[in-house]
Amino acid sequence: KDTESVLGGTSVFKDVKYDYWAAESIKIAGNAGWFTGFLDGTFRPTKYITLEEAATALLKLLGYTNSDIVGTYPSAQLSKYYALGLDKGTNLKQGQKVSREDAMYMFYNVMNTKTKDGRYYAETLGHPMLAGEIDYAQLVQSVIEGPYILSKQSIGEILPFSNDNIT
Repeated sequence: KDTESVLGGTSVFKDVKYDYWAAESIKIAGNAGWFTGFLDGTFRPTKYITLEEAATALLKLLGYTNSDIVGTYPSAQLSKYYALGLDKGTNLKQGQKVSREDAMYMFYNVMNTKTKDGRYYAETLGHPMLAGEIDYAQLVQSVIEGPYILSKQSIGEILPFSNDNIT
């Protein structure tokens, strides 16, 4: 949802110049409230993000506010993060840096997690869901055009019956 324009020469954070390669995305995240930056008005775009920072941002993405989370930072945010299952596929502990692989699992988990309002986050982006998971078959079919070419092996994985006597 890249809808912000940084061409006006403004920045949400004093250490992110308007022509920085990620300035537009940082501005979107800042304006949406997913990331608030640091008390000194900086974003520190070259700093690694920690588990508790990522967890807080993901909870905000799902619609949670500080008033929805009982306790003190960061233990309260991490408790909610774990309770929602956003940690599946990761083994991070408080204070650890989030790797790209960890971030991939976190975003996948967010897509399959219900927002504070009870909708799966993927649905809020217009993606179809099936039994609590993204419906990849429908998602793929909605964006590709035929003809479809399937091998006998791939057909066997799709059809609910034997494909031994088909060509």
